Order: sequence, then C-alpha cells, then structure tokens
Amino acid sequence: MPKIVIAPEFITKVLTDQGLTDWQVKIAYHREVSNNLGMCAWHTKIIWVRASRRTEQKHRNTLLHEVAHALTPGARHNKPWIQKFTELQQQYWDASVRGYN
Repeated sequence: MPKIVIAPEFITKVLTDQGLTDWQVKIAYHREVSNNLGMCAWHTKIIWVRASRRTEQKHRNTLLHEVAHALTPGARHNKPWIQKFTELQQQYWDASVRGYN
C-alpha cells in the first residue's frame, strides 16, 4: 500500500497560517480523488491528498496546490490561483525542502 510522508505539524501550520482552521486534510488511499494527486472540496472543506510512493516534498507541494484552490474558490488554474500557489510555495519552500521546523 502506498504511504504518505507529510508531517501533521506541517499540515496544521499551513492551514492555521492561511486561516483555514475549519478545513480538514484527509489522505486518500483508494479512489476518493480518482486519478488526481489531490483535490479541494469547498462544499465539505476537505483537502484530499492521495497516498503514493512520491517524496515528502511532492506530497507537500500537492497540499500547497490544494490549499491554493481553497483560498481562490472557483479560480481553477488561472492567474489568481497561480499567484496564490506561487506565494504559498515561496512561503513554505524552506519547510517543504528541508522539513518542518
């Protein structure tokens, strides 16, 4: 079974920092997110990250990708979403690459 390697502290920090304290992050081990690496469900306030044999950095990047969707409802992958995702990557890049401190 694939595993996910992402520190719960990192998830909590990102959600808290971004004002998403009423959101949850769930790990998808089966088909909860179809073939996607992650999914943002606004109506339930759940961010799904699919378990896989990827690195922790890639799992964290997926989390940031979905957080960007949570912060830009309906934006898809357009300019506002790209700006937010880029900001999140810059803000958490050190933590994403070197591990949560």
